[in-house]
Amino acid sequence: MNDRVTAPRFSKRWFGNLLVGFVVLVLLPAAYYGLAQYKFNGSYSVFDEVSHMSYAWSVSHGNLPAKGDNVAQQVLDDWPCSGQDRSTIASCKDGKATSQFTVVQQYNYFHPPVYYFITGWFARIVSTIWTGISFMVAARALSIVWMVAGCIALYFALRSWKIEKIYCYATVALIPFIPVFLNPGTAVTNDAPGLLAGASTIWVSSMILLRQKKFLWPAVGLAFIFGLVKGTFVFQFLGLAAVLVLYGVWSLFRNTDDRQRGKDLLIQGMAIGISGLVSLYSFTIFQSFRGDQSAKSVIQGINTNPIVGSPLGELINTSMNWVLLADDGTLRGGMSDSVGYVPWIALLNVVILGAVGYVFFQQNSPKAYTVFAYVTALSLVLYPLIINFRQFLAANDFLPSVGERYGISILPLVLCCWALALHQRRARAVAVVIPVLGAAVCFACLVMMPVFTIPS
Repeated sequence: MNDRVTAPRFSKRWFGNLLVGFVVLVLLPAAYYGLAQYKFNGSYSVFDEVSHMSYAWSVSHGNLPAKGDNVAQQVLDDWPCSGQDRSTIASCKDGKATSQFTVVQQYNYFHPPVYYFITGWFARIVSTIWTGISFMVAARALSIVWMVAGCIALYFALRSWKIEKIYCYATVALIPFIPVFLNPGTAVTNDAPGLLAGASTIWVSSMILLRQKKFLWPAVGLAFIFGLVKGTFVFQFLGLAAVLVLYGVWSLFRNTDDRQRGKDLLIQGMAIGISGLVSLYSFTIFQSFRGDQSAKSVIQGINTNPIVGSPLGELINTSMNWVLLADDGTLRGGMSDSVGYVPWIALLNVVILGAVGYVFFQQNSPKAYTVFAYVTALSLVLYPLIINFRQFLAANDFLPSVGERYGISILPLVLCCWALALHQRRARAVAVVIPVLGAAVCFACLVMMPVFTIPS
């Protein structure tokens, strides 16, 4: 009889995996976005951060913004004294704005309050405990936490597709160096949980498509929850729902033994789609009964054009505005002027977006891979169509260019295709070289960028 007690295993390999996970999933994004926030030095992002910051402030003080409300005075006082995207925007005297910034409309009232509630209360508690940290600084610091949480969630979502760890780490390591994620990591914006939303869709997809589980209630719940974080976060769930319905109908009408599977897919797709749509419109309907109904949005017509000719034609013309990696319009502080950044963005487009096509055309890919490529492609096409359809119904105009920020929760699906392609090809060298190159270019751009200061 062996009476020897086996000691707990604590291998070097286990410790190495833990260390790599900490460096890639936590330290890398935290260092990059922390350095970027230091360089921007509290300046406001041009992408509506004043409005988002005010929303977080208002909710944390018990006030849910409504139509016709104005930006909180505390934010208006801080705005000109902090600058905006490395530019001074108004005169600041004794820590307060002096003229045209005394009243600004809160035009983001229609967004659900979940993100703002979490961000606002975190910032208020931190700024109360540590008096040297302002509400604004604390709120921006939470943006780093949102991004780190998204990186961790994306890693485990990729692993649920049985992708090797090296390719999961390599894919997540790209996140800080993709332009569309710079603003959510450095500013207060409800785009920040976009990584979490995309990762949840990848996880749901793996459960339904790869593992063929009846995953109805978790899928329905996640679609509903993320719709209450931001309406655009349901777009990839709607893409998944549409593919599941079509796949289910196709399976039902084939003369095979796959009819039960088809029925399950059809039910799951319809339930996810309905849940996403209810979530998408519930808060919008609720807000439509609140506030000053006669108030007109100050941003209406700034980024939109009137409908000329057929509305259907305008929708079709904007249906391919989904090059999520190429546009540097989401960059801050002149990053796009840095040497090497434009070639880096071009490389991202060629390598990563091409992975969607690779997964689709690869003949020896599992069927689940191919179906997921359908989900990704359909989501990319759907989001500009839905955005402009809603814009047409609301104001009878359209956005000639639907920014990649609106599809930020779909980008993780594109990255999942990239990871699947790496896994299929066993392309370890490519998996390592691409994120290392991105880190070298992007960190160099930040290091060379001067710290923003307000002239006295």
